[in-house]
Amino acid sequence: MKRAILVVTVALAMILVNSSGPASAGRPATRPQQLVQAIVVLTAQVDPSTIKAPNRRQRGAALERALHATADTTQKGVLALLRKRQAQGLVTTIDPLWIVNGVSVTAAPSVIRELATRPDVRRIDPDLAIPAPITPRSTATTELSPAPPEPNVALVNAPALWNLGFRGQGVVVASMDTGVDGSHPDLAGRWRGGSNSWYDPYGQHPTVPTDVNGHGTATMGVMVGGDAGVPRSAWRQTPGGSP
Repeated sequence: MKRAILVVTVALAMILVNSSGPASAGRPATRPQQLVQAIVVLTAQVDPSTIKAPNRRQRGAALERALHATADTTQKGVLALLRKRQAQGLVTTIDPLWIVNGVSVTAAPSVIRELATRPDVRRIDPDLAIPAPITPRSTATTELSPAPPEPNVALVNAPALWNLGFRGQGVVVASMDTGVDGSHPDLAGRWRGGSNSWYDPYGQHPTVPTDVNGHGTATMGVMVGGDAGVPRSAWRQTPGGSP
């Protein structure tokens, strides 16, 4: 498997080199458009199952220490090579990653090929941005009356459980997505509230549940949405995630 991944990486690097055409005598070996963005994942990885501690909090702290220690110890060779190639103008960015124990790098294809031959490198992945899925648009109008259970909900016999009184009482459901529009009529009454119920890792909306994409609102609606607004199947993407 490793050999196959490395072959693909090298092939990609060679395509980028060949597409630039022959270099003249006075032309630098690399140009910005030739550089490759990649994540170099190292062979040494921490197995979380081996981390033992008296409780969950201490185990999390111990795991974090182990991840840092492994990265600090095993990345030295790769970082030394990258800094050397950076001085030669073949690498522009180097960003060590301690959770995955890898290095995000922007480098010439020749450097990617060189990294692929190292025994301390497990694999090399392309560093690509993955956009959040776009929720489908709909022209459905707002329905004031409660809608019947949607087919997929009825198919798993959820209404039968509802009739027995099981409606998720006391259960907290969380989501990690593009955010949640806390003002959505189908979700506003379902939010637990409190300072420990919303977290924005980027600090752009630190206190109020917000969704500038709409996808996270739609997925949360599938999980816990009510019927105060339009049916969840008719939700569409808007700047605030509301229908």
